[in-house]
Amino acid sequence: MFYGVNILAVLAATLSAMVLGFIWYGKFFLGTAWMREAGLREEDIKPADAARGFAVSIVISLVQCILLAWLMKASGQDDILGGLCLGAVTGIGFAAFTLIANDRYEQRSFRLSLINAGYRSLQFTIAGFILGAWS
Repeated sequence: MFYGVNILAVLAATLSAMVLGFIWYGKFFLGTAWMREAGLREEDIKPADAARGFAVSIVISLVQCILLAWLMKASGQDDILGGLCLGAVTGIGFAAFTLIANDRYEQRSFRLSLINAGYRSLQFTIAGFILGAWS
């Protein structure tokens, strides 16, 4: 336990974000649409850049999962239902809406906003479920 947080649950939730990202942004799901909407081609993505992006994503997801676990503990929403609900609220209410607002200013396509916001919403919802299940 790390300040009342189950670190194994945090690691599992972090891993779930990576697995979800692999599926969500994979060619077999939304990867092709994401690349098109982001204005990228496969040859634009260099292995070193992808590796750095993946490393940053792992660290950010780990921190997000720790913070979500702390928020769940502090709010008393540390069971499966509470985790699921708090994960969805933080994913949609904070992460997704922030992405969409920023994308409007940056004049990105609304489809790109929905792809990225959908991932973050589901990422937090799944993380909350996992954290709540392991509380």
